Amino acid sequence: MDPELAFIQANLIKANTGSIVLDPFCGTGKITSFDISGGLLISAAHFGAAVIGTEINYQIARAVGKSSRVGQKFLTADESVAANFVQYGTEDRFMSLIIADASRHQIWARRSGKEDGIFDAIVADPPYGVREKGRKVGNKERKAHWTLPGSEHEVHYPEKTKYALSSVFLDLLDLATCVLVLGGRLSFWFPVFRDEYSEAIIPRHDALRLVANCEQPLGNKYSRRLLVYEKVRSRRDNEKAYVEEDCYAETTFRQRIFINNN
Repeated sequence: MDPELAFIQANLIKANTGSIVLDPFCGTGKITSFDISGGLLISAAHFGAAVIGTEINYQIARAVGKSSRVGQKFLTADESVAANFVQYGTEDRFMSLIIADASRHQIWARRSGKEDGIFDAIVADPPYGVREKGRKVGNKERKAHWTLPGSEHEVHYPEKTKYALSSVFLDLLDLATCVLVLGGRLSFWFPVFRDEYSEAIIPRHDALRLVANCEQPLGNKYSRRLLVYEKVRSRRDNEKAYVEEDCYAETTFRQRIFINNN
């Protein structure tokens, strides 16, 4: 995430002293021009907000294993979330990083059953599938050679499955209606193809009001929109996010870039 864009996004969600901000796709938390999803929490912390993140990929969150950057084979210890907050002098505002699935909203459920807001803002740059793939916890189709005899009940780590791009954004809106305080804001980047863009493809929720829609051109054919929503009322039973025209129902953003647009 470019530093300027990270600070603009943090400003649009009104991050300030006393507010609590969540990033459901935290990544490494690094704020450079090369990272796809990091730095948003650091920019919010710069304005005084207490911040918390979730990340499904343990290796990314803990900065171990292979790097997705060109020319860099492995992640290093100084790229961890905690190290990045120390580097920018905001470690006192870093609450925690949770290894979790952003699509599983139950982790924020209250024991009382109330839906009073927890967070003042949600800020995100979800994976589009270009450099980082969208993943959620789920079962893959079983194949016979995957299971060794007698190993069925050994230690098991949750499997991950594909996370459809359309579902990512709709789930974000549903999450916002569950955990934001009244008047709280949600902001995320939404990739689009410029010649096909219309407001009909923008994700919606009746409990959220779209207050900002800014374009960042990424090329002649595609761009991304910085969308900002404000929670205007509590959600109603069985109320879900929706989109009038799903531009990613039949294909992915990655396929459109690398296959369909060659």
